[in-house]
Amino acid sequence: MASEFDSRGGSYDQQTQVTFNKQLFREQFARTIIGSLAKPGPHVAGKTSFASPAIDSSTFIWQQSFAGMPGDEKRITLSEAFNGMGVHGDLHTRSGEFLEFMSQAYRINTVKSPGFQVHGAENRKRVAASIMNMPGEVRTGANNWMAQEDMYDFLIALYYGADKTALNSLATGGLAVNLGPGSGIGAGTPLCGMHQYTTDEGFITYDGSALSTHNSLVNDAINGIDAAAADKITLAQLQKIREKLDDLHFLPGTLNGQQYKALAPCDPQIARRIAYILKDDYKNGMERGKSNPIFNCDYQIEFEGVLYVSVPDMKKFRPSYNAANSRIDIGPNLTSDPRTYSNTSTNASIFYLGAGAVLMAHDGQATAHIANAQYGPQDGMGISLHKRRTMMRNQWETKDGRTESKCYNVLAAHFYEPGIDW
Repeated sequence: MASEFDSRGGSYDQQTQVTFNKQLFREQFARTIIGSLAKPGPHVAGKTSFASPAIDSSTFIWQQSFAGMPGDEKRITLSEAFNGMGVHGDLHTRSGEFLEFMSQAYRINTVKSPGFQVHGAENRKRVAASIMNMPGEVRTGANNWMAQEDMYDFLIALYYGADKTALNSLATGGLAVNLGPGSGIGAGTPLCGMHQYTTDEGFITYDGSALSTHNSLVNDAINGIDAAAADKITLAQLQKIREKLDDLHFLPGTLNGQQYKALAPCDPQIARRIAYILKDDYKNGMERGKSNPIFNCDYQIEFEGVLYVSVPDMKKFRPSYNAANSRIDIGPNLTSDPRTYSNTSTNASIFYLGAGAVLMAHDGQATAHIANAQYGPQDGMGISLHKRRTMMRNQWETKDGRTESKCYNVLAAHFYEPGIDW
């Protein structure tokens, strides 16, 4: 059977083993924030369950399993609320609106790790004293790689509307999705979220104009963030954004049995500044020993019903102005490896997430591909993990001639953040 691997100095000429493992799939998510935010809750695939959610469930990421299903797309549908004034007494009933719908699509594609190399038996003997099971160690490393990729794609989906495997071109193995209402913004084009905030521009909300115009407005707002104290986050801004969540009718989400108006993954330096801002009124009064609901994040701060969570990887995706394509850069974007990327931007972000902020399609398992190979003059083997998984930011859109979009669950805020000078 021909393989899909290649290697330095040669190619894999024989695929010897493929293992399907649901445990690998669970382990990868468990090592990131996604493992906490995607636990099955009462709302899955657009349907509300009458059963009580599990005590450790979360509703911030809605999942759709494609296991055993044909095709690569499924939709969830929102029935729009009716508007109009009623009448009273004996007056005739007024004519009301027709039922209208908005929808959002789940797409799915395959993510493949590199083929991590395990050299031949003789080479393995030389390191046997320190690594007894080299293939097992490589598999563990590949699992860690996939967990990181899940985290990066989650953040890319929040900034750009969908992850790399959805936005990349068909020629590079992606889906080249067309985001946005109406005819969309164009195949494979990133789309900034419908709700944005900066200190200078205030709130930016998509108004039905050209989607490229919305991208440009957000890009200009990022360009307007000055390296000045006035553009750092303040207590007043935290409260202003919290009030905006009510105005937007944000859908509260649950995490570990606790309901929050929003969960707010944030740049770690933003998290430290919030702790600094609140240190007199709040931090010193925090419950000692309070368990962190998301185990792999540095710490969390709950303030006015919003759970702020420090996410170290967000430093890699700090946004910056891009004059060339009129939309923001997010460090490595879609083409560079975040693992080795150094982001020098002083703009830092917070994402306020409500229920269903991110849609995740998957088939519930990862596959480990083990292949024999030739590395130039050497024989060896390689291990690669494959997983069908795609993440997209949720926003309700119309495809019926209207150019309308509604979002009840994602708001991005951006600030100048050079780091705390304690």
